[in-house]
Amino acid sequence: MHCSRRSAHIRSTARTAGVFFSTASLGGGQETTALSCVPFFAHLGMVFVPIGYRNKSLLNLDEIHGGSPYGAGTLAGTQGERQVSQLELQVAHTQGMEFGKIVSKLKSPPTHV
Repeated sequence: MHCSRRSAHIRSTARTAGVFFSTASLGGGQETTALSCVPFFAHLGMVFVPIGYRNKSLLNLDEIHGGSPYGAGTLAGTQGERQVSQLELQVAHTQGMEFGKIVSKLKSPPTHV
């Protein structure tokens, strides 16, 4: 992997990163997609912020949905015909909110106890 001078600057500014993804089907590689980004983030000195199980909808077995502890996701269908579900939107919203909280904590000055 090669980094430009701009990438080297990014590396020095301690950026955070998260992933959102879409695949055609269950087992279509959502977790693989997320995990394949992690070495790139590390190469740039970025901190990967996954969603984990902060939104319990990820454990929902009543509805087919995308997403994993690595990030919010959707299932598009083989022809891209499926729209993002309300459950998937909720997970994405949670990820965005939690990501913001973590970034705020990382940017805040340390507190001494």
